[in-house]
Amino acid sequence: MQPHAAGPGREGENEFKPLEFFRICDYLTVMSSTTTEIIQVCEALPPDKQSELADFARFLLARQDDEAWERRLAYPQARPRLDAFLRDSATEGDEPLDPKRL
Repeated sequence: MQPHAAGPGREGENEFKPLEFFRICDYLTVMSSTTTEIIQVCEALPPDKQSELADFARFLLARQDDEAWERRLAYPQARPRLDAFLRDSATEGDEPLDPKRL
């Protein structure tokens, strides 16, 4: 079986691939046009660039998660347990963890 061709007019473009077809059908109802475009762009890239694109997407996810935590920590709500933990942690100093105290 030939690899999936990217873009119109490429060799193998109209080749029916049952597994791909059914996999795609499951997601067509929930995929946004942006998701579809990202998939098409990724398939048009060589493997090394596909890997770079995936790395960048993972970077964006991690940054989004970091920003969510920053918003939570900046929220002006009182957090007595967190405040107590931070206060206790600051007084402990920089000594390594003692497994017997865990």
